Amino acid sequence: MNTYISRAAAHYLAFFQRDSVQNRIYWALMVSFSLMLIAPLWVIHYLPLGDLPDHAGQLYAILNYADYRHDYKINWFTPYLVGYSISLVFGLFFSATTALKIVCTLSVLAIPLATAYLLRVLQLNRFWVLPTFATAYSFSFFWGFFSFVVATPITIAFFAFCVTYSQQPRSVKTFALAAIFSLFLFFAHAMAWAFAMVIGAVIIFNYNSFKDTKAKLLPFIVLLPLVFYWVSVNGASQAAQGNSGEFGNYIGHILNRLDTELSYIATQFSERSSKGEHGQRAAEMLGFAIGRPPYSDYVVLTLLLLAWPYMVGAKLTRTWRRWLPFLSVVGIYMVVPYWIFDTAYVNTRFAAFLMPLCLFLYEVDASNNLFQKYGLVKGSLRGVLGVVITATVLISNCFLFASFKNNDQDFKSILDKMESNKIVLALMINQESKLTFSPPYMHYASYYQAEKGGVVLPNFSHDPVAHNVPLRYRHALWALPDGWLPEQFDWFKHEGARYDYFLVRSNKLKDGLFNQSAGKVTLVARQGNWLLYKNNKD
Repeated sequence: MNTYISRAAAHYLAFFQRDSVQNRIYWALMVSFSLMLIAPLWVIHYLPLGDLPDHAGQLYAILNYADYRHDYKINWFTPYLVGYSISLVFGLFFSATTALKIVCTLSVLAIPLATAYLLRVLQLNRFWVLPTFATAYSFSFFWGFFSFVVATPITIAFFAFCVTYSQQPRSVKTFALAAIFSLFLFFAHAMAWAFAMVIGAVIIFNYNSFKDTKAKLLPFIVLLPLVFYWVSVNGASQAAQGNSGEFGNYIGHILNRLDTELSYIATQFSERSSKGEHGQRAAEMLGFAIGRPPYSDYVVLTLLLLAWPYMVGAKLTRTWRRWLPFLSVVGIYMVVPYWIFDTAYVNTRFAAFLMPLCLFLYEVDASNNLFQKYGLVKGSLRGVLGVVITATVLISNCFLFASFKNNDQDFKSILDKMESNKIVLALMINQESKLTFSPPYMHYASYYQAEKGGVVLPNFSHDPVAHNVPLRYRHALWALPDGWLPEQFDWFKHEGARYDYFLVRSNKLKDGLFNQSAGKVTLVARQGNWLLYKNNKD
């Protein structure tokens, strides 16, 4: 008997010693990957992330609204409210540029944390969270879709919530929690909310009959009147701009618009089918999941990360319903077009959810012992493979952002030469960089507004269809040059006399753009690829 007890004690002691080792490995990897994940955001000051500078400029204007109130109005009824509200808090203590950088840092860190929560409620191996570090910088991140970046971890946490909610009996408490979470997600980003409602319904169906699923979806359905009201407000805004919406005919406008968009989706899918473009779109989904173009190497890396749990001891579930969340995100990505409801690059954003929803495909192999169940993995080489791939993606991000250091310094030098609170026209002619699928400089000049006030155009506040942004121009809009075709700037058509500065990014002088200014516009500074022209007004 004593011998048996001694052996049992030795067994459990060895187990806990091994578990302690696994804990140290797990947290060492979590901390190391977290530091590697956020390091790129802080190696430079001005992040070259598509739309992000425009958001920084809007944040500055809201924080200093007394200087903007005569020409701009704040739209608080926006599905971007969560991201901006958090940023406004940090904006009380830091510059608008730094405040957004802090929120972006917290958002990308929250993606693996939210995925870890999802793994926990699914009772899966906690180490399977590691590949999601490689997916934190997704397509939306590099394009600077700020509110969607904020909404991404919230959406993943919502999936985890749906797992627990679907297995609880219905009550007033669970109803209220589900409704509040849904409302919070809507005000984080309407598109993320719509996507989450579809996936959430599928997750709830995993654990309930069809009848019970319908009953448990009621807390999400009660939000629909608010959504329709928001759509109607946008319709009214479009009517004020001379578009198709009409005051007093909101419902008809919504139904007509919905019919138009559904027909457009069907037409676009049919055209892609006839052109054989579905393979390319699938490659885009895999590449964009790790924030890379759809090149074959990146596609293979993403496939390896998706399959990593299976490679290290998981088994594919035989419960067909568990496949539905992953198949749903793939189906949505393949069917939804790039452009819908006046919003571009819609389907590409959903690549961020490919890795978290892939976890529903897996189960812990019951034949593994407890150490293997909660430990790193079986098969050390296969385990190391996932770690190495993730680390490689994270390190490559550091090098990618470091490649903008010279530009960062050049732009700072230009800003130092600009007076505060001026009107600036940005003409980003040279967009070349190591970012091959997003335009890093499209709105880059808006960092002037975020740092020194004034107004930089083009921006979303002056965009006739960007009704969701929190800051909107009060007066009649005037013609602006196309951000994609800045060399088409025309002094008279685009009212060049309005501007104090013209901030041009080009590797050549562009004096010819201002020939019609009667000599009033002169070059005052050149640094790297940045050219600063000043309008010497009378």
